Amino acid sequence: MRAKAKLFSLHSSPQLEATFRFIDQQEPCKYPLAAERCPEGKAYAPYNDIHEVFEEYLTENKSDSMPLLRASEESKGFTKLHSPPNVLHPRLLRLNLAMCEANAMDHTSDLLTNRGDLTDLALSFFPHFANGFEKIHHIAYVKHGRLFLWHDRHKDETFNSLRARNNWYSGYKFEAVCTHQWPADRTAWLPLPEMNGREAIPALSLVKLPLPLGVQAIILAEYDATKLSQKGKQHKFPFVELKCFQPHIPRINDIAWQKLPPDEALRSLVNKKSFMKFYKTCLQCKLAGCEEVVYGVRDSRVSLVGVRRFRVDEIERRLCELDPAMYHRYYLKALRNVAEFVRLLCAECREGDFYLVSKKSVRAPLSVQRIAESEVLFPIPFTPAFEAMLLEGEKERRDRVGESFGHGSERDFFEFVAPPPARNAKKTGRVPDTHLPAESETPATLSQELLDAMAKASIS
Repeated sequence: MRAKAKLFSLHSSPQLEATFRFIDQQEPCKYPLAAERCPEGKAYAPYNDIHEVFEEYLTENKSDSMPLLRASEESKGFTKLHSPPNVLHPRLLRLNLAMCEANAMDHTSDLLTNRGDLTDLALSFFPHFANGFEKIHHIAYVKHGRLFLWHDRHKDETFNSLRARNNWYSGYKFEAVCTHQWPADRTAWLPLPEMNGREAIPALSLVKLPLPLGVQAIILAEYDATKLSQKGKQHKFPFVELKCFQPHIPRINDIAWQKLPPDEALRSLVNKKSFMKFYKTCLQCKLAGCEEVVYGVRDSRVSLVGVRRFRVDEIERRLCELDPAMYHRYYLKALRNVAEFVRLLCAECREGDFYLVSKKSVRAPLSVQRIAESEVLFPIPFTPAFEAMLLEGEKERRDRVGESFGHGSERDFFEFVAPPPARNAKKTGRVPDTHLPAESETPATLSQELLDAMAKASIS
């Protein structure tokens, strides 16, 4: 009998620093939001373990599904743009406000950005048509000895059909289903009321994220729910990621989703038509420290036909089983590719100049073009209070990275091509350079010598 290949999980070690709610502010306040620090463990709603009782709900209601919508058009009134980004404010406004409220600036931090931006960047290295290359339209900006990266487009909630809008909306409705306190009588469970996007004040967390090659990042991340506390059990990151989607398989309603063993359920959900969706989820979890994902299986009527919980490493195992080459050559290298690109930006970008990061096609390299401030949609990088924090810590930061950090090069345009997979990265083999270097090999800082070497190695 052939031995099962050993699985290597993508390594990450994020550290949650603090969580904040962002409260709407009225004029004459300069910004529409204010950050308010949350007591530890009180920011996110607990997950209600609905996957454990969903089969009982179906049985007691003599049904094959649970409707998510009360009306077919209720998604039309839903929006997440009550406080949309304003071009007169920093695109990273929430990150600015959270850092100021935390009142702590770590001199080791090289990169500040959002988790979503880092996820999109990591996924773009996959050679697959669903790698989201069209989302890469970011500004790289070096100032005060650090790199800032933000998405330079407006958020978009336009859809080409009501069905597409309902599918998007159902994800938020599923999150509500997973955190709602349902009555004991399951025959009394009805679709939750129509949502408008203001049901809960959003909470976001500052997370320190060590990346490979000694790169240190601070990201702003949102968690969907917390695990219910269990007596005597401690969780380093007690969070659950919640996802709802319709699998690309026939006869969804005929499958007894709650009765399938975990490996069979994953084989049904994770296939060649959907696996990029699961790679993205795994990257999101690894960046923020989530260890479990709850999937709502949705049918064409926007009703739940199954709710299953999986550990992230179980999803990784299925992805590796499905396509070992993709898993080892691209997924396990995703964070290292991001780190190498960050080091290149730190080496090439001149302090105070704006650089547009884009990607023209699935397999195209990342292009970096110096652009004028007038070409930037969100040209204001910082709030005055946040810039004052950066200035206050700049000397200590310069002592760490050197005075030459941010001098950049004369290039107005350069490209980044991810290093090719190692020669011994066989279909079922391990890519040896996918994890963080050993402690003795990890650079203590992003020294200028290291940056110069990375720039020469990465520019095509």
